[in-house]
Amino acid sequence: NRAKNMQAGVDNGLVLASSLDELEAEILKTDQNIIESKFQLEGLYKTLALYIGKPVDEKTALAETPIGGQAARIEIQRPEMKIFDLQAKLLDARYKQINVNAIPRVTIGAAGNYGRPGPNFINQELRFFGSANLTVRWNISSLYGLKREKTKVELNKSLIDIQKEAFLFNIETSLNTQAAQLNALAQMIEKDDVIIEKRHNVTSTATAQMENGKITVVNYLSQLNAELQAKLNKKVHEIKRMNAISTINATSGSIKF
Repeated sequence: NRAKNMQAGVDNGLVLASSLDELEAEILKTDQNIIESKFQLEGLYKTLALYIGKPVDEKTALAETPIGGQAARIEIQRPEMKIFDLQAKLLDARYKQINVNAIPRVTIGAAGNYGRPGPNFINQELRFFGSANLTVRWNISSLYGLKREKTKVELNKSLIDIQKEAFLFNIETSLNTQAAQLNALAQMIEKDDVIIEKRHNVTSTATAQMENGKITVVNYLSQLNAELQAKLNKKVHEIKRMNAISTINATSGSIKF
């Protein structure tokens, strides 16, 4: 369309023919870049297909959705937290077992019988009789290492608490940094919309000026490239925002595989 409008200007003597040639040369150069980009895109499709084990081409619909959903979840749900809790419960059970081993064990037994309980010359009749026993077992040697074993368990439990606190600190620090980056990207995207609108207005004015021979093709292309760069910047910021949400969800452990 731009070339046709300039052709009309050339025919009417308002635009130099060299300006039209310059514009058409830039159009051909853009076509070359598009061809090159298509071949690069095909290579990326093939690489992606190797990674996921499925065919991918230009007809494949690719979802632009962050991992874990559109919302960034900062509530920590890391599986490591369950490991810390299980380790603490294991040490609690070990502590109880140490106390149990130090307690004396009392065993009571009883038995019933029928017959002659013993050499009784006065009473030789068969009859029922019973017997009972009481057994006390105490491993006294366990008392010598009781305090040492308890101290060892308590130290291990304290170590787990320290590791858990350090892990949470690192996760929360990372989440704070990532959340700040996400907020910054959201503000940048809002600015992108304003920049694109203003760049479009400048390009529209430059288009009319070029078609009327008031500015050169180089000046027009400079304004057009600035508008396209603004749109590209917004797309880059949107991709970074999507990646930031995915990173936050992965760091907090909100992603369920």
